[in-house]
Amino acid sequence: MRSNLGDVFAVSLITVIVVAPALLTFALVWHLHLQFVDHPPAQFSKALTFVSMSFFFLFPVRTAYRSYQSARFKRTVDRLERLWQQSI
Repeated sequence: MRSNLGDVFAVSLITVIVVAPALLTFALVWHLHLQFVDHPPAQFSKALTFVSMSFFFLFPVRTAYRSYQSARFKRTVDRLERLWQQSI
């Protein structure tokens, strides 16, 4: 049960880390859209710069998640290899 709880925590934490920049970007774009409707394009370039910069934060998170998946897969393969060696 403990490993399942740890897996749920890890997946939840990774999900929050991945989704948080997207939600922040969406909130900023929505806020600037409402400003744009009231006042024409004064802040559009700032919003575009912020949105493009937010994508640079997603790449390290994706890399960390891929590393986590790779390590977990390696542990599973090692465990299955040990079981296979014991059964011979």
